[in-house]
Amino acid sequence: MKKLVLLALLAAGVWFGYGFFARMQQESCYRKLADAWAMGRTDEALLYTEGETVRQSLEKNPLRGLVDARMIEAWRGVNYTIESTSKGEDGDIAIEAKQRLSFDPPGITSGIGGAMCLSFHHSAKLRHTSNGWKVVAFTPTFIDFQRIPRR
Repeated sequence: MKKLVLLALLAAGVWFGYGFFARMQQESCYRKLADAWAMGRTDEALLYTEGETVRQSLEKNPLRGLVDARMIEAWRGVNYTIESTSKGEDGDIAIEAKQRLSFDPPGITSGIGGAMCLSFHHSAKLRHTSNGWKVVAFTPTFIDFQRIPRR
């Protein structure tokens, strides 16, 4: 009886561990694409994609096209909040996330953390391919631009 309980606990641990590992791979793929998109490195972002749809979205919606690039002098960090994930009937994973980019505008040097930030909402769809997880749809939407208060 003890062996049966131990085997059931081990099986449950493997099941949850696999699910956690798969989610981490999915989020990592999304974050790598979003980081490259934010820095304007479309060629690097395309390494994490598959299909023409996402290529067109990246070229049509560059960060520098959504906000005035002259207001960004130095990048100070990026933060992500995964708002939701869901699995479709086709096995694709849909991720809704918020990306917050901290930066210093010209003439202001904050040192750490940035003086201002940009917020974006991302809708991404990922598919498991023979080369691992790939983003097959990506839609960035500008949310807001705000000053980071200092204490």
